Amino acid sequence: SFDKSTASEFADKYLRKFSSIKDMKYINELKIELSKTEYEYDGKNKTPKVSIKGLKENVDYTVDYINNLNPGVAKVTNSAAGDTLGEVTKTFIINPSKVENLRIDSRNEKSLKLTWDEAFGVTEYIVYQYIDNDWEKIESTNKNSVTVKNLDSSNVYQFKVRAYTKSGDKKCYGEYSEWLTTATKPQTPSI
Repeated sequence: SFDKSTASEFADKYLRKFSSIKDMKYINELKIELSKTEYEYDGKNKTPKVSIKGLKENVDYTVDYINNLNPGVAKVTNSAAGDTLGEVTKTFIINPSKVENLRIDSRNEKSLKLTWDEAFGVTEYIVYQYIDNDWEKIESTNKNSVTVKNLDSSNVYQFKVRAYTKSGDKKCYGEYSEWLTTATKPQTPSI
């Protein structure tokens, strides 16, 4: 409820600071920019610089970062201070790190087992194979290895992998690994 004493406190705290209503600045009506909106995870907190046209940080507004370390959607909340009113939250992305060290763990005539270094904060890895002059998604896994089956013997294949993190409804994708070119074993001759 909003009684007379609450109204009076509000007026003392906010409205009487301004010589006129036109001097009020509402943070949510101003242009707010982040110096960067996408990062790659590296184990360090991400703190993009916040710019609000016509205002000074720590004078007219304060900045608080939320979930700004691990892969996913991070937030920066801009709260009014001084002669400014309101609060605005902006988001930015921290993608998983690039998948590193994609390699062959084992091979036979009809399959190849791929493995790679585990990345931090990953929901799943997506494995791609180069087929007919295009990269096609062939499998998703939450492990850092996969066995690709139903291949032809003595054939050369190319693969790459990327990781993603699911944060709410958003998927945050890391960079693709380097391509791996490898081959299946030749078919064993029958005697």
